[in-house]
Amino acid sequence: GIEDFLPDQGVWLFGGAGYLRGSRGSASLRYQRELLADRSGLASERASVDGRATFSRFRLSGGLDWDFGRGQFGKGHFTATLPLDQGRWVVSASARRYVPYFSLSTIWGFFEPVAYHEARARVSWTATPVFGVWLSGGWRRYGDTGTVAVLSPIEDTGWRGEAGATWRVAPSWTLEGGWHLEWGPGGFLNSGDAAVRWAASPRLALSVTGTSFQQIEQFRLGDGRAWGGGFSVDAGLTDRMSFLAGGSVIRHSTTGDGVESPWNQARGWTTLRLAVGRDPGLANRLRR
Repeated sequence: GIEDFLPDQGVWLFGGAGYLRGSRGSASLRYQRELLADRSGLASERASVDGRATFSRFRLSGGLDWDFGRGQFGKGHFTATLPLDQGRWVVSASARRYVPYFSLSTIWGFFEPVAYHEARARVSWTATPVFGVWLSGGWRRYGDTGTVAVLSPIEDTGWRGEAGATWRVAPSWTLEGGWHLEWGPGGFLNSGDAAVRWAASPRLALSVTGTSFQQIEQFRLGDGRAWGGGFSVDAGLTDRMSFLAGGSVIRHSTTGDGVESPWNQARGWTTLRLAVGRDPGLANRLRR
C-alpha cells in the first residue's frame, strides 16, 4: 500500500523442520525456499538452527540464520545464564548479531544493509517471592557503511542501560516500574514507565500505566519530554474466549516556534481472542 508497485505473481514456499532432544538440551533446524510462481527465479532461501542446553547450573541458548541467497549469516544470538544463591540472583550475558533481511525479489537488499553486533549483561535479584529488581547494560557496534566522511568520522558505537522492579503488594495488586537510557549514532533516548495491576478475580484484571520519554535527534521527538498514561482491561469471558480493551493519552509541549507538537495523541484499542484449537504446526513436545 505504500507505492503503486505490486508483484505480478505470488511465490511457492517449501521447507522443513527437524527437532532433537537429549538429556541435557534440545536443538531444532529449519529450512525454507521461496520460488516465484512461474519458477522464473528465487525469492529466498534460508536456514536456521536453534538450541538450548543445561550444564550443572549453567543454561545456554542460542540460534543462527544463514541466507543462501546472499551467502551470509543473518541474525544470531547466544545467551549464558547462571542462577546463584538458590535462584535469588540470576546473572546472564548475551551476544547478538543482527542484519536486516530482504527478499531477493525486492530492490532493498541492493543497498547492502549494515549489520550490528551487541553484547549485553543482566543481573536480577529476588529479595522475596513478592519483590524483585533487575539491572542490565549493553554495548553495540555497527558495521562499516562505506560512507565517505569529510568533516568528522561517523559514529558506529552505541550504549544502553535499563533498570526495573516488580513488587507484589498484595495477592491481587502488583506494581511495576522501569527506566531505559540509550545513546548512540544519531540519537538519544531517556524513558521511564510504571504500571499498577489489580487482579479483581482469576478472569478479570485492570491495569493503569504511566510513561515519560525524551527522544533527541533522529529519534524525532526533539527538545522537551512527552508524558502520558493509559489503562487496560483483560477479561476472560470463557475458558477459550477473552476480551481486552484500553486507551492511552500522550502529551508533549509545543515547539519553540509555537507549532503544535505531532506527539500529542490519544489512542484506544479492543481485542477479542478466541482459542479454536492447537497450533497444527507444532508438536506437543515443542509446546512444552
